[in-house]
Amino acid sequence: MLKPELNYHFYLKDASLFYCDDHNTLRICDQLEDSITLEGITRKDVNYFIEKYFEYVLELPKTSKLIKAFKEVTEPKEKVNVE
Repeated sequence: MLKPELNYHFYLKDASLFYCDDHNTLRICDQLEDSITLEGITRKDVNYFIEKYFEYVLELPKTSKLIKAFKEVTEPKEKVNVE
């Protein structure tokens, strides 16, 4: 069964992106005035986007120092139970 798909296209002359971890919200502003707010965007979503940006846009190999450093700081660490 076919379902309708809705897409919006916006032109931003001078885009700025802001992420709020407390509200799982990504805000995209044009010249720090008009903005679009996307709710339900998690930190995990943003990290995945950045990883794919490195890989596909910057065309960095998965073994690059930048990607390794990014994964090191973003992947959850096992919590050590200290008593």
